[in-house]
Amino acid sequence: MVEAVVFDVGKVLVEWERDLPFRDLFPDPAERAWFMETVIPLAWHGEHDAGRDAEEMIAARSAVYPDHAHLIRAWLG
Repeated sequence: MVEAVVFDVGKVLVEWERDLPFRDLFPDPAERAWFMETVIPLAWHGEHDAGRDAEEMIAARSAVYPDHAHLIRAWLG
């Protein structure tokens, strides 16, 4: 039986850095920042938090940035 549910919105219990899955894929911080701000911006990420299906999001974004499709898929970790 579940007695409690903990939401860690403020990175108190679990470290969360949005660019973490991309650090090895983009060693250059400037290139990684461009990708994070342009291809998968925070507003796009927020759509998943709001309930949008991740696979749908990846497919739609990959259609806009087909050259980055494999990197967009890496967003799932």
